[in-house]
Parts: sequence; structure tokens; C-alpha cells
Amino acid sequence: MFRGAQQKINWCLILFFISIALSLGVTSCSKKPSVMAQTSEQKNEIFWGYVGQNSPEHWGKDFPQCELGGDQSPINIDPKRVKVEALPPLRFTFTREPTDIEDSGHTIEVVFGDDVKQESDESVKLNYHERGKALNSQAVEIEYSEKKDTLSVADKEYRLAQFHFHSPSENVISNQNFPMELHLVYEGENNQFAVVAVFLTLGNENPTIRTLWEHMPVYRGQKNDIRSFNPDFSGLLPNKRGYYTFQGSFTTPPCTRDVTWYVLHEPVTVSQQQVSAFQKVMNHNNRPLQALNNRVILSSQ
Repeated sequence: MFRGAQQKINWCLILFFISIALSLGVTSCSKKPSVMAQTSEQKNEIFWGYVGQNSPEHWGKDFPQCELGGDQSPINIDPKRVKVEALPPLRFTFTREPTDIEDSGHTIEVVFGDDVKQESDESVKLNYHERGKALNSQAVEIEYSEKKDTLSVADKEYRLAQFHFHSPSENVISNQNFPMELHLVYEGENNQFAVVAVFLTLGNENPTIRTLWEHMPVYRGQKNDIRSFNPDFSGLLPNKRGYYTFQGSFTTPPCTRDVTWYVLHEPVTVSQQQVSAFQKVMNHNNRPLQALNNRVILSSQ
């Protein structure tokens, strides 16, 4: 009887250890993919911001380009130290209606998407990445129609991808900020990027911004459809379009380099209420000034 009971116990122990081994094996197979998926997801969702451990001084940890080279943006522009030349005019066209206004968590961004009515137009997808290296976080991916908004500078033509705002301004003049700054982001051939920067100064209410702010999203990731509205985007540009130009980078991760900047001399006005409405949602979203180093700033006459 005792021997039978002992055999029964031995079989129970054997079955117990087999079940543990199977359990460990199944658990390892199930957890390993989920950990990999989680790691991949985390890599694709690296969060950056403007305060604390996500602030600009920490961006280089996940985005090496933010710390490389001597051509990062924004910069201080000293009008007394620029080189004045006969530069070609900036020529803008605005032909499409925007599709969405979005809170990206970092700014308020106006996106231009496909024009579904233009079935014959080829849709192109813009992918913001470092030359030859696809970046897996905070990439801006925008679709647009070949019926396009353009920036023409001499023999170069760029297509408008999106525009967004910063407060206070990122670039400064003689070390003085403006309440806000508008960035119109363009892409040309071979992933050549250009940014047109417009300073916003306090004054009369801006009608174009009033239309946009009426549909401003108020939390991260919120996107409001503004297809039915047709604001006059020329109202975001001053009448006189002289400019400073220099080589720089995007002011947000991944801090893509070799970006041509055109900073307009003349600001446009916004009301204090419009600035406050933006700051209520975004607080502040300006990257600190970067060293000019050996770069030359040119100015149109």
C-alpha cells in the first residue's frame, strides 16, 4: 500500500514538473513576441516635449541629429551682421483647401491632404526623414495632391506640406522674441526642405488665424476637419516679403539638417487674445537658440 502510494506521489511530481516546464515554454513563446512588439511600439512612440526629461536638452538621446553639426535652428539674427545681397523674390501660390487642423502634442498644425475631387491628380506621400535613414519617431507624413501650393525661389520650386505655430518665437531678431512664429514647411526635389518663418506681433486681430482658432483642437491628438472652410492663407504673409536666409535644421525632432530657411523681415499682426488662446492649449513650444557658428546669414535688399 505504501509502495503504491509512493508511486502515485512520484507520478504526481513528474506530472507537476512536466506541467511547469510546459507552462514556462508556453509563457516564454507568448511573452517574447509581446515584449518585442512593446519595444518596437515604444521606439515608434518616443515622446519629446519642452519641459522636464522630454525637454530640448534631452532630445539628442533619442534623436542624435539634434546634437550633431553646427547648423541647427533656431538662431538669433543680428541685422547689423547679415550680408545684404540682391536675392530672388519669394513667390507663393495657395490653391488648395486644408483638410485638418491638428494638435500634435507639440504645436497646432494645419494639414493639407488629398483633394478627392481631383481624381486624376497623383497623390504623393511626404515622409520627413534624415537623408537615407528612415526615422521611426515623430515623422511627419502628409499626403497632398499634385494640385499644389508652392514656394518658388529663382529656379527652385517647393511644395507646401503643412504649417504650424510656435510661442514664443523660436528665431529671434537682435535677441528679441516675438509673441508667436509661423512656420510653413515645404519640400522640393530630392528631399530638399525649406521653411518660411513669419513673426507674429501684437496688434490687430488676424482674420485668417481667427478662422483657424475657431476650430482649434484642445487636446493632444485631436484633429478637426476644416474642409468646408476656405481661409485666405495670404493673410498669414506680410505685404512686403523681404527675407533673411540661411542653412539650418528643423526645430523639432528629428532635427533634420540641410534645411533652407527664409525668415521674413516684416511681421504680421495677431491680437493678444489670439496669442493667449494658443498658449492656453500649447503653453510654450519653442526650442532654445542654437549657435550660429560659421554660418552666413544673407538678407534681401
